[in-house]
Amino acid sequence: MQSCRLTTIPITLLSLCCCLQASLCRASSSVPRGLDESNSAPVESVNIADYPARLRALHAVLDACAQAMSAATCASQLVGPDAAVRTASGIRRVQFAWLRSALQDASLAASTPASPKDPGGKQRALKAMQGRLRDAGLRLDQELAQQNENMKGARNVVPERVALKKILLSGDYAQEVPPTLWERLRDEFLHWLNRRLNAISESQGSQLIVNLLLVSLIAVVCGAMLFWLARKVQSQRLMLTPPHTPDLSAPSSLDWQERLDQAKSFAHEQQWREAIHHVYWSAISRLESRGFWPADRARTPREYLALLAARPETLADLHTLTRSFEHTWYGDRAAGQPEFDRACALLERLAR
Repeated sequence: MQSCRLTTIPITLLSLCCCLQASLCRASSSVPRGLDESNSAPVESVNIADYPARLRALHAVLDACAQAMSAATCASQLVGPDAAVRTASGIRRVQFAWLRSALQDASLAASTPASPKDPGGKQRALKAMQGRLRDAGLRLDQELAQQNENMKGARNVVPERVALKKILLSGDYAQEVPPTLWERLRDEFLHWLNRRLNAISESQGSQLIVNLLLVSLIAVVCGAMLFWLARKVQSQRLMLTPPHTPDLSAPSSLDWQERLDQAKSFAHEQQWREAIHHVYWSAISRLESRGFWPADRARTPREYLALLAARPETLADLHTLTRSFEHTWYGDRAAGQPEFDRACALLERLAR
């Protein structure tokens, strides 16, 4: 409740500033906005059944560019136009600007000669582009996997629609609430103040008073916002204190050794994809239990990497383990005993 009151005060003062600024700029001419440029990129109409083949063709272009990076194999024209996928529910626009950008940067990195001042600069640039091309391939794999799931059959939403109609007909939802007495008085005061400011702004002799009032209002608003921000940061620091008992949905709620034992059981059954999946979450559980970040089950693998930006020695191992997990779990790539052993070795270093 206190944060809500602190937020209401700056908003009210900002409204006063807007009214005052509009009064001062009444005599100035305004430039009309131009219309936004429409997206004129070419689009190719693709049937839903042919869309996976288009994604596989784009993946082949990425693989060719990654194997022999050159201006010819990494030309952005190889991507072709964007796709307008015809589905049962309508047209879905799929843009490939991100893929063209990755190929164009790879072509530029391959065609740029090595600098005499930095002989290893080009190799580092090519290595960085290899990682970006792998990320682009992973994104195509995820799009292809999602498309395959969608083609298995549409979800039956008829029962959900019936349930929603019953809720709407019953009236058990939020109704429109009329403004309170305080809100009506506040609006009347703001309207009165706006009229008074307009009358003052019409007088040239009162320009100094208006400027002083405007500066005072801005100073009060900035001070109130800084005070609110300081309180917010303080409360966030208190919230960052790791709880003694993690939430049941957090990775650290299950001991990392138990997750590792589950991973070894899957490896014994040669279910390598599940085994690497459990090794990864065993590493996350171990790092979370050591207080590297607050317990939260809603984070993505990339968010866990971002939390370790200040720990480069741990970030390198977790980055390698995350990439192996993403390739096997989301990219659906084949895995075996060597991949599992490497994942376990990374987990052993992270668990120290």
